[in-house]
Amino acid sequence: MLTLLTHPPASSVRNSVLFFKRRVRGILFFVFRRRPVMPYYGPSLVAQSLCKGLSELGESFLLDPAEKHISRVVGVLSGSDTLQWALEAKRRGAITHILAGPNIVVLPIDEGKILLSQEIDHVIVNSEWVKNLYLRIAPTLQEKMSVWAAGSDEMPSGQGGNTLLIYKKNVPEELFHYVVGCLRQEGVPFRVLAYGSYMPEEFDALLRQSRGMVYLTDFESQGMALQQAWMRNVATLVWNPGVYMMHGEHVPASSAPYLTSECGLFFRGKDDFKEMLHMFLSHLSFFIPQIYARKLLSHRVSARHYLDIVQKNGYL
Repeated sequence: MLTLLTHPPASSVRNSVLFFKRRVRGILFFVFRRRPVMPYYGPSLVAQSLCKGLSELGESFLLDPAEKHISRVVGVLSGSDTLQWALEAKRRGAITHILAGPNIVVLPIDEGKILLSQEIDHVIVNSEWVKNLYLRIAPTLQEKMSVWAAGSDEMPSGQGGNTLLIYKKNVPEELFHYVVGCLRQEGVPFRVLAYGSYMPEEFDALLRQSRGMVYLTDFESQGMALQQAWMRNVATLVWNPGVYMMHGEHVPASSAPYLTSECGLFFRGKDDFKEMLHMFLSHLSFFIPQIYARKLLSHRVSARHYLDIVQKNGYL
């Protein structure tokens, strides 16, 4: 059986306290709707997706069980502290195989190069450009690295409308104001949603009322918000500078690793935004983001891919 970990097991007083604090924060979040709404983002969505997909497939698994129940094969989904626990457990013979990722570190040399530990059997990253970045830094990972994307909920199409949704995550203010100015100049109605400032249902409601989304961030390892839009059949126009700054060096990157011509278009910046906006708006009826996302980015498809990685490498 496969065990999935998002935090160290509550086997000690210290870990029990950390576990209790996480649960209290989760309760306060749902009771008081505190912002920013970070529990909804990134690592939590990855874990939710894999668990939903495995359940849909009828596969048995354990999620963050007590230490005494942890099986021999462990997928550490997030947290360098979680991975450190797993490494120590393998050294003492408590587990036999470790899959690490995709939400452990930003770079493989972070956290004391923990991702390069000999005890790790497989490293999981969530897109091809991240894999290339990791291999650029740590070529020794070549033989034990796989790309795996978490899935998203399959949803019905929204009602549409005339409004574009601007998703503002990490973008220079100059470019953001230029995009807003262009939309106003073109007479295109829009709404702005800032990353970290909304509840899940708010984002979903806006998607259901939007005919398209302009996505503004400098890079994404996967892009869960984009997938949620595609599942609602909302095509996306994505700012893609195409580079990631690493120690003063520009390396190839992507703001939407899974965007294809079925889901929308890219633009590079101010120089081509107007042109790509016109093209995007004129092609909205031709995009098929929902069909694409359901075929390749559902929870079931994602979980099947994760299991394939586990089984084809002989871990289970």
